[in-house]
Amino acid sequence: METSRRRRVRGRRLLCGALAAFALLAGTGCAAGGDGAGDAFADRGAAAAPTEAQRDTMRRMDEAAEKAFQSAKNRDLEAARTYVAQLSVLSTKMAYDGVATAEGMGALAESILDAMRALNSISPDERTVLQKVAGARLAVDALAHREQPMWKELRQGLEESLAALEAAARSGDDPAASRALALWRNHAGMIRPAVVIGKGAEAGGMLDSMTAFLTSSVRAADWRGLREGVPSVRSALAELFEERHRDAAAPLAPTAEPPRPALWSLVLGGFIVAALTYAGWKKYKAEQAVPLGGRRTPTRRP
Repeated sequence: METSRRRRVRGRRLLCGALAAFALLAGTGCAAGGDGAGDAFADRGAAAAPTEAQRDTMRRMDEAAEKAFQSAKNRDLEAARTYVAQLSVLSTKMAYDGVATAEGMGALAESILDAMRALNSISPDERTVLQKVAGARLAVDALAHREQPMWKELRQGLEESLAALEAAARSGDDPAASRALALWRNHAGMIRPAVVIGKGAEAGGMLDSMTAFLTSSVRAADWRGLREGVPSVRSALAELFEERHRDAAAPLAPTAEPPRPALWSLVLGGFIVAALTYAGWKKYKAEQAVPLGGRRTPTRRP
């Protein structure tokens, strides 16, 4: 038992070290695609200005995604299904050349599919539906409004969840840590497609690494390892939301971004209350000495 425990703790340390190295690499601009000024997660989806046809399709996608979110928020699931279906059709007609990477296209398709699955469930859960539809909404917005994406409004929620995790680690409060981790995982899962679309697959991998480290630390009750790793996670989080690099074309520019109602932020914060689920991530599974039995492990590729 002690040997197994020691292996788990050592695994936490190694993951923490890898995360710190990743953050350092990002900060110095040495990652693939980085420039001398240095945001390793610089916008990578738009190498050229979009065509008028692309702009028109993105506007229509943006409208459908917003209507789907508003319908889900108002508990009108039938209307939400209709708008998500429209969004799905429009996404297949979109020409992504110059406005999104292959990974970004995959992330967008996955977010729409997740929303459709939640809505078409035999017994739709309103909280899950709202979360998945919001994820699709953020993904479409990241594609259409690259200069002012809504996903960055969730930074405060992630920072607050991390602070709560740090406080729980200091006191060894397992229930509090689980609650804080549930909030982190829901926020992170919701913005991941938008992050990949807006900042590239490496940024999505960074977010996955942060989530994997926090999840494994809480599950193992490794409070010391969690306390030691929080500064690296905080540094990586700051890099993820960094806005220094703005060379990429904004698909809906030069018109000003539409106003973001304050209610949006309130709603996003309000529905992130889902209970913690113990699904292993690829990075977490790789460090385990014993397989996780029958638990499902998503196969997302950063």
